[in-house]
Amino acid sequence: MTNRITNQIKIGTAAATAVIGGEQPGIADENERPGWLFRKVATGTDKINWYFYGTGNKQLPLSSLRNISATISIDNYQGTSSLPFIHVYTIPTGSGDAGAWYHSKITYTIQPGQTIILGEAINIWTHTPPTQNNTLRSIPFNTRSVVGDGSPDEPILTISFSSDSAAPALTQILVEELGLSLHSSNTINNRIKLIA
Repeated sequence: MTNRITNQIKIGTAAATAVIGGEQPGIADENERPGWLFRKVATGTDKINWYFYGTGNKQLPLSSLRNISATISIDNYQGTSSLPFIHVYTIPTGSGDAGAWYHSKITYTIQPGQTIILGEAINIWTHTPPTQNNTLRSIPFNTRSVVGDGSPDEPILTISFSSDSAAPALTQILVEELGLSLHSSNTINNRIKLIA
């Protein structure tokens, strides 16, 4: 099944406030590229954690994830801390939780050996490659690290597209779309277009 846009979120709306989760908001790109731009203007801890999944009426386990994907451009690369990553958090249980508000945190980063060209619009993905509705190059983000148990049966709490607080000044990432595909009793595909 081809991923298609099912939602959109505009900068400055209540929905955008929920997505940015208390970190840096997206801004419009001065070159009018579609999406939200994150620009780290000075040395410090500025970062993004843009949340794009929350548990609905049914808790879905980690094992239901088919893929997480995004359409992005990396405009300034000064080292690996300039690269974004994806976090998946699971629901806390009150016993053995790895964080104050989550049980486990699974982080997906770029697979070693991949080539990043500055300003190139690309599709990134975890797990299995989604079928995209564009002709952009696809880059796997399948290097996985786990804090906590990360058991396949843990229910997903939320998913975020993030940047490193240790990234140098001038780190710049443009995010056009965020998406995921889950398998429950049927396949659930959700793509969110970020509107400036």
